[in-house]
Amino acid sequence: LRPVRKAVGADTVVNLLHQSLGALKRSVDELCDRVVERCCLAEAATLPVDEAAFAGFVDAGRADVYGTGVRLQGVLRATLEARRAAVAAIAAVPQGLEPDLVADARAQLEALVHPGFVAATPDPWLDRLPLYLRTIVRRVERLRGAGREQLRLQWEFRQWRSDAAALVARCPAGTLPPEPVQTLRWLIEEFGISLFAQELGTLQAVSTKRLVRQREAALAAIAGRAPAPNA
Repeated sequence: LRPVRKAVGADTVVNLLHQSLGALKRSVDELCDRVVERCCLAEAATLPVDEAAFAGFVDAGRADVYGTGVRLQGVLRATLEARRAAVAAIAAVPQGLEPDLVADARAQLEALVHPGFVAATPDPWLDRLPLYLRTIVRRVERLRGAGREQLRLQWEFRQWRSDAAALVARCPAGTLPPEPVQTLRWLIEEFGISLFAQELGTLQAVSTKRLVRQREAALAAIAGRAPAPNA
Protein backbone atom coordinates (compact mmCIF):
# COMPACT_ATOMS: atom_id res chain seq x y z
CA LEU A 1 0.00 0.00 0.00
CA ARG A 2 2.99 2.32 0.31
CA PRO A 3 3.01 3.18 -3.43
CA VAL A 4 -0.71 4.00 -3.23
CA ARG A 5 -0.14 6.34 -0.29
CA LYS A 6 2.73 7.97 -2.15
CA ALA A 7 0.66 8.47 -5.31
CA VAL A 8 -2.25 10.07 -3.47
CA GLY A 9 0.07 12.22 -1.37
CA ALA A 10 1.76 13.50 -4.53
CA ASP A 11 -1.52 14.43 -6.20
CA THR A 12 -1.48 18.23 -6.01
CA VAL A 13 -5.14 18.57 -7.02
CA VAL A 14 -6.27 16.23 -4.26
CA ASN A 15 -4.07 17.99 -1.72
CA LEU A 16 -5.43 21.42 -2.66
CA LEU A 17 -9.11 20.51 -2.80
CA HIS A 18 -9.00 18.43 0.38
CA GLN A 19 -7.77 21.29 2.56
CA SER A 20 -11.26 22.39 3.60
CA LEU A 21 -11.96 18.84 4.82
CA GLY A 22 -8.97 18.70 7.12
CA ALA A 23 -5.88 16.50 7.02
CA LEU A 24 -5.59 14.36 3.91
CA LYS A 25 -4.14 11.47 5.91
CA ARG A 26 -7.58 10.37 7.10
CA SER A 27 -8.92 10.03 3.58
CA VAL A 28 -5.73 8.27 2.43
CA ASP A 29 -6.05 5.78 5.30
CA GLU A 30 -9.69 5.15 4.44
CA LEU A 31 -8.87 4.81 0.74
CA CYS A 32 -6.19 2.22 1.53
CA ASP A 33 -8.64 0.32 3.73
CA ARG A 34 -11.04 0.23 0.80
CA VAL A 35 -8.28 -1.04 -1.49
CA VAL A 36 -7.70 -3.94 0.89
CA GLU A 37 -11.43 -4.65 1.08
CA ARG A 38 -11.80 -4.72 -2.69
CA CYS A 39 -8.64 -6.64 -3.51
CA CYS A 40 -8.34 -9.03 -0.60
CA LEU A 41 -11.69 -9.42 1.12
CA ALA A 42 -14.40 -8.86 -1.51
CA GLU A 43 -14.65 -12.55 -2.49
CA ALA A 44 -14.10 -13.95 0.98
CA ALA A 45 -16.86 -16.17 2.28
CA THR A 46 -15.64 -15.48 5.83
CA LEU A 47 -13.35 -12.78 7.15
CA PRO A 48 -9.88 -13.76 8.42
CA VAL A 49 -9.77 -14.39 12.15
CA ASP A 50 -6.02 -14.21 12.77
CA GLU A 51 -2.89 -12.54 11.41
CA ALA A 52 -1.82 -15.55 9.34
CA ALA A 53 -5.20 -15.80 7.64
CA PHE A 54 -5.20 -12.07 6.92
CA ALA A 55 -1.72 -12.32 5.41
CA GLY A 56 -3.02 -15.04 3.11
CA PHE A 57 -5.83 -12.82 1.88
CA VAL A 58 -3.38 -9.96 1.29
CA ASP A 59 -1.04 -12.17 -0.71
CA ALA A 60 -3.94 -13.35 -2.87
CA GLY A 61 -4.95 -9.79 -3.76
CA ARG A 62 -1.53 -8.16 -3.86
CA ALA A 63 -1.34 -8.00 -7.67
CA ASP A 64 -4.46 -5.82 -7.84
CA VAL A 65 -3.60 -3.42 -5.03
CA TYR A 66 -1.79 -0.69 -6.94
CA GLY A 67 -4.21 -0.59 -9.88
CA THR A 68 -7.19 -0.46 -7.53
CA GLY A 69 -5.50 2.25 -5.50
CA VAL A 70 -4.90 4.38 -8.59
CA ARG A 71 -8.53 3.99 -9.65
CA LEU A 72 -9.73 5.05 -6.20
CA GLN A 73 -7.34 7.98 -6.29
CA GLY A 74 -9.15 9.04 -9.46
CA VAL A 75 -12.50 8.69 -7.70
CA LEU A 76 -11.23 10.82 -4.82
CA ARG A 77 -9.95 13.52 -7.17
CA ALA A 78 -13.15 13.52 -9.24
CA THR A 79 -15.23 13.72 -6.05
CA LEU A 80 -13.30 16.72 -4.75
CA GLU A 81 -13.47 18.48 -8.12
CA ALA A 82 -17.22 17.86 -8.35
CA ARG A 83 -17.63 19.11 -4.78
CA ARG A 84 -15.90 22.36 -5.71
CA ALA A 85 -18.28 22.78 -8.66
CA ALA A 86 -21.31 22.05 -6.47
CA VAL A 87 -20.22 24.58 -3.84
CA ALA A 88 -19.83 27.21 -6.59
CA ALA A 89 -23.20 26.37 -8.14
CA ILE A 90 -25.00 26.71 -4.81
CA ALA A 91 -23.26 30.00 -4.08
CA ALA A 92 -24.31 31.31 -7.51
CA VAL A 93 -28.05 30.84 -6.88
CA PRO A 94 -29.69 34.29 -6.69
CA GLN A 95 -30.45 35.32 -3.13
CA GLY A 96 -34.03 34.56 -2.14
CA LEU A 97 -34.62 31.98 -4.89
CA GLU A 98 -36.28 28.91 -3.32
CA PRO A 99 -34.24 29.14 -0.11
CA ASP A 100 -35.55 25.87 1.34
CA LEU A 101 -34.55 23.92 -1.76
CA VAL A 102 -31.15 25.60 -1.87
CA ALA A 103 -30.64 24.74 1.80
CA ASP A 104 -31.53 21.14 1.05
CA ALA A 105 -29.03 21.01 -1.82
CA ARG A 106 -26.38 22.33 0.54
CA ALA A 107 -27.33 19.70 3.14
CA GLN A 108 -27.18 17.02 0.44
CA LEU A 109 -23.66 18.14 -0.46
CA GLU A 110 -22.51 18.13 3.15
CA ALA A 111 -23.97 14.65 3.70
CA LEU A 112 -22.04 13.31 0.71
CA VAL A 113 -18.61 14.84 1.33
CA HIS A 114 -17.36 15.46 4.85
CA PRO A 115 -14.38 14.38 6.97
CA GLY A 116 -14.51 10.58 6.87
CA PHE A 117 -16.68 10.36 3.75
CA VAL A 118 -14.57 7.65 2.08
CA ALA A 119 -15.19 5.18 4.91
CA ALA A 120 -18.80 6.33 5.29
CA THR A 121 -19.69 5.60 1.65
CA PRO A 122 -20.04 1.86 1.01
CA ASP A 123 -19.52 0.08 -2.27
CA PRO A 124 -20.76 0.35 -4.96
CA TRP A 125 -21.81 3.91 -4.14
CA LEU A 126 -18.34 5.34 -3.47
CA ASP A 127 -17.48 5.35 -7.16
CA ARG A 128 -20.76 7.17 -7.86
CA LEU A 129 -20.04 10.16 -5.61
CA PRO A 130 -18.80 12.42 -8.43
CA LEU A 131 -22.09 11.85 -10.29
CA TYR A 132 -24.18 12.66 -7.22
CA LEU A 133 -22.26 15.90 -6.81
CA ARG A 134 -22.64 16.78 -10.48
CA THR A 135 -26.36 16.16 -10.04
CA ILE A 136 -26.45 18.78 -7.29
CA VAL A 137 -25.09 21.28 -9.82
CA ARG A 138 -27.87 20.36 -12.26
CA ARG A 139 -30.42 20.49 -9.46
CA VAL A 140 -29.66 24.06 -8.39
CA GLU A 141 -29.21 25.26 -11.97
CA ARG A 142 -32.75 24.11 -12.72
CA LEU A 143 -34.15 26.36 -10.00
CA ARG A 144 -33.73 29.37 -12.27
CA GLY A 145 -36.94 29.77 -14.19
CA ALA A 146 -38.34 26.53 -12.79
CA GLY A 147 -41.95 25.88 -13.68
CA ARG A 148 -44.56 24.07 -11.64
CA GLU A 149 -43.50 20.56 -12.73
CA GLN A 150 -39.80 21.16 -12.08
CA LEU A 151 -40.56 22.54 -8.63
CA ARG A 152 -42.76 19.51 -7.93
CA LEU A 153 -39.82 17.23 -8.71
CA GLN A 154 -37.52 19.32 -6.53
CA TRP A 155 -39.87 19.08 -3.57
CA GLU A 156 -40.47 15.37 -4.15
CA PHE A 157 -36.73 14.75 -4.03
CA ARG A 158 -36.42 16.85 -0.87
CA GLN A 159 -39.19 14.83 0.77
CA TRP A 160 -37.48 11.53 -0.04
CA ARG A 161 -34.27 12.82 1.49
CA SER A 162 -36.18 13.89 4.59
CA ASP A 163 -37.87 10.47 4.85
CA ALA A 164 -34.52 8.69 4.65
CA ALA A 165 -33.02 10.94 7.34
CA ALA A 166 -35.99 10.22 9.61
CA LEU A 167 -35.44 6.48 9.21
CA VAL A 168 -31.76 6.81 10.09
CA ALA A 169 -32.75 8.84 13.17
CA ARG A 170 -34.88 5.90 14.33
CA CYS A 171 -31.84 3.61 14.42
CA PRO A 172 -29.88 3.29 17.68
CA ALA A 173 -27.31 6.05 18.06
CA GLY A 174 -23.75 5.03 17.30
CA THR A 175 -24.74 2.01 15.24
CA LEU A 176 -24.70 1.43 11.50
CA PRO A 177 -28.25 1.55 10.09
CA PRO A 178 -29.57 -1.75 8.69
CA GLU A 179 -28.58 -2.45 5.09
CA PRO A 180 -32.08 -1.70 3.69
CA VAL A 181 -31.95 1.77 5.30
CA GLN A 182 -28.53 2.43 3.79
CA THR A 183 -29.67 1.21 0.39
CA LEU A 184 -32.66 3.56 0.47
CA ARG A 185 -30.34 6.50 1.08
CA TRP A 186 -28.21 5.70 -1.98
CA LEU A 187 -31.15 4.82 -4.21
CA ILE A 188 -32.49 8.31 -3.46
CA GLU A 189 -29.24 9.74 -4.79
CA GLU A 190 -29.70 7.65 -7.93
CA PHE A 191 -33.29 8.93 -8.12
CA GLY A 192 -31.88 12.45 -8.10
CA ILE A 193 -29.85 11.60 -11.19
CA SER A 194 -32.99 10.36 -12.93
CA LEU A 195 -34.79 13.61 -12.07
CA PHE A 196 -32.14 16.26 -12.71
CA ALA A 197 -29.23 14.76 -14.66
CA GLN A 198 -30.52 11.89 -16.74
CA GLU A 199 -27.54 12.18 -19.11
CA LEU A 200 -25.27 10.89 -16.32
CA GLY A 201 -27.11 7.56 -16.19
CA THR A 202 -28.25 5.63 -13.11
CA LEU A 203 -26.57 2.52 -11.76
CA GLN A 204 -29.90 0.71 -11.82
CA ALA A 205 -33.49 1.47 -12.67
CA VAL A 206 -35.01 3.63 -9.95
CA SER A 207 -38.47 5.13 -9.67
CA THR A 208 -40.90 6.32 -7.02
CA LYS A 209 -42.39 2.81 -6.94
CA ARG A 210 -38.93 1.31 -6.35
CA LEU A 211 -38.27 3.78 -3.54
CA VAL A 212 -41.59 2.97 -1.88
CA ARG A 213 -40.67 -0.74 -1.85
CA GLN A 214 -37.25 0.03 -0.45
CA ARG A 215 -38.75 2.25 2.24
CA GLU A 216 -41.02 -0.62 3.27
CA ALA A 217 -37.99 -2.89 3.51
CA ALA A 218 -36.18 -0.26 5.58
CA LEU A 219 -39.13 0.08 7.97
CA ALA A 220 -39.29 -3.70 8.32
CA ALA A 221 -35.58 -3.88 9.08
CA ILE A 222 -35.87 -1.22 11.79
CA ALA A 223 -38.82 -3.04 13.29
CA GLY A 224 -36.94 -6.34 13.15
CA ARG A 225 -39.39 -8.15 10.91
CA ALA A 226 -39.14 -9.74 7.48
CA PRO A 227 -39.75 -7.38 4.52
CA ALA A 228 -42.76 -7.82 2.31
CA PRO A 229 -42.24 -9.88 -0.88
CA ASN A 230 -40.42 -7.98 -3.68
CA ALA A 231 -39.31 -5.25 -1.25
